[in-house]
Parts: sequence; C-alpha cells; structure tokens
Amino acid sequence: MNWRRRLEDSFVRDTYPAFGAISVDDEGRIWVGGYPKLTDEMRRWTVLEPDGTPVGAFSLPVYRPAWLEDTETVTDQPHELLDAAHGRIAVLRRDELFVESVEVYEVVVGG
Repeated sequence: MNWRRRLEDSFVRDTYPAFGAISVDDEGRIWVGGYPKLTDEMRRWTVLEPDGTPVGAFSLPVYRPAWLEDTETVTDQPHELLDAAHGRIAVLRRDELFVESVEVYEVVVGG
C-alpha cells in the first residue's frame, strides 16, 4: 500500500498535541514549535523567556520525513529548527532535490 492511499484512508483527528517540538537556548529561553497537522505547510515557533513571558514568534515550512515526500501537503523546501544559541538559530533545510543542508541565521529575540 502506498503512503498516499494510506493517508487518504485514515481518519482525521479532532484534537492534536499542544506542541510538536521544544528546545532551550543558551540563555534559558524556551523555543516551542507547534504541532503541524498533515495539511499544515508551516510550523509556528514561539519563544518564551525562562519565566514564561512570550518574546517572539516565527514560522518555518514543515519538515517531514522522507517517506511522506509523495504527499501533496509537503512544501518544496522544508525546514526544521535544530538549535538556538548565541543569537543564532541553526535550521535543517531540504531542497527540491532532497539535499539536506544546515543554515544558520542571526535572530533578535524580543528586541
């Protein structure tokens, strides 16, 4: 059975987990990634101070496992947050040829 048919034959959940990924940076800030549904193209990340105060948010295209690549819901260039530290984020990116690379971006949190 191919994955597309398996997904089409599966039921759709009414509820989902509150988050799908979490990371803590070198300054104790908490980076919370939302839980992407199969139809979501973007994952929202929220950045919280150690005391829970929100200080920023951004979205990245959803990074899906290779076995889901034949579905219609996957974006052309998925990303996934790997790490956050020293004012930078490291992002795993897969291009249209399925070549993976790590990109590093400077970020300003709460500024």
